[in-house]
Amino acid sequence: MLKGKLIVNIELLKEKLEQLKKRPNSSKGTIDQIEKWLIGSHILQRLRINPYYVAGDTVKNVKRITSEFLHGVKAGAFDLHWDIHCPHCNMIAEEFKDLADTSEMSFCPMCDREFKIDLLDRVEVTFSLNKEIG
Repeated sequence: MLKGKLIVNIELLKEKLEQLKKRPNSSKGTIDQIEKWLIGSHILQRLRINPYYVAGDTVKNVKRITSEFLHGVKAGAFDLHWDIHCPHCNMIAEEFKDLADTSEMSFCPMCDREFKIDLLDRVEVTFSLNKEIG
């Protein structure tokens, strides 16, 4: 069990992370950093994992962390989310698992306003533990 009272299949998580480490050109130290962060994180942090949060003070490592998360999606350790932020209040107005499912327009329930989606400025990529893990 990880902090935050969320039951997590630790064995499956460790198995998936070990699979990532066996991949050619994997960054074992980065995968260890991700595992350490996951174990020390709270449930709310794990719902929307931003690679910058995992990097902490080592922001220079964000590209490697993001790369390992992306490989982890393919390996079934993580799920990928495309979050659409409202340009008025910055709330997450929509979330997609596939960018192809987005449309040109979105609606913010907080602002009660429709807005055009700017993929470069209003979309954030986040990760979460795969549902099989926790």
